[in-house]
Amino acid sequence: MKLAIYALSMALVLVSCGTSVSQNTSDKTVVEFVKKDIPENQLLSFGLLKQDNADWLLKDYNAEINGDTVEIFIPYLAHFNLKPQFSVAKKARVYANGAELVSGKSEVDFSKPVQFAVVAKGSTHTYIVSVFNSGLPVIYIDTKNAQPIKSKKIWLDSTKMIVYKSNGTVDYDAGTSMVQIKGRGNSTWSVKAKRPYALKLKRKAKLLDMPEGKQWCLLANFFDPSFFRNELANYLGRNYTNLDWTPHGQHVELVLNGVHVGNYYLCEKVKAQKGRVPG
Repeated sequence: MKLAIYALSMALVLVSCGTSVSQNTSDKTVVEFVKKDIPENQLLSFGLLKQDNADWLLKDYNAEINGDTVEIFIPYLAHFNLKPQFSVAKKARVYANGAELVSGKSEVDFSKPVQFAVVAKGSTHTYIVSVFNSGLPVIYIDTKNAQPIKSKKIWLDSTKMIVYKSNGTVDYDAGTSMVQIKGRGNSTWSVKAKRPYALKLKRKAKLLDMPEGKQWCLLANFFDPSFFRNELANYLGRNYTNLDWTPHGQHVELVLNGVHVGNYYLCEKVKAQKGRVPG
């Protein structure tokens, strides 16, 4: 009798919560939870896939949808016109900037947060979609035939290099003149996980608003988890000492031969010449 009363009370509670209850012949109550219908104007999934954005993405990125907020972080992103992949209910439609979107085909400018409207049965649900990078400039370097950089003495010729500002605009493009690259450093060169590099341009150029130069360094900062020591030392040298010259530098994201290798410090090469270390 007590079991029957308990089963009846559980059934009333669960039915009121949007579940269904069934009872089998062995007097054991079997509760079958049935999900409430998901609104048809909901965004079910959202992502940016390499197959749709092969020139700019190195892998797939799937967003976690939190309420009305959708965010994707791509540290090395330098191009914000991308084709998103998304899923909604069968009869729902998705709009952004006044135009209907087709998953995996429509291009959207993600340089600032975008409102995605999911419309179904006359009802609209608006999501704010943000795609952002680390806030640092991005350098893309490709050696000829993706040749690995193994030497500190031998320069690799015919190396492509493009420098993007954090907003995606091009700061420097070596173009057909190409650049040269090789390894550098002493103890830091021994760290194969993240090596420093030396760059030589064909002609002097300003990089990221730094004074023009022909030779530059990409410091890996592997032994500095803060990535801040070199920048702090250079800042103090320029602003609080009487040194004749202190290198300028800028933190960047480096993509080398199609691999995002992380945060590097692009800086002027220290050498004796006019305008740098007095000879």
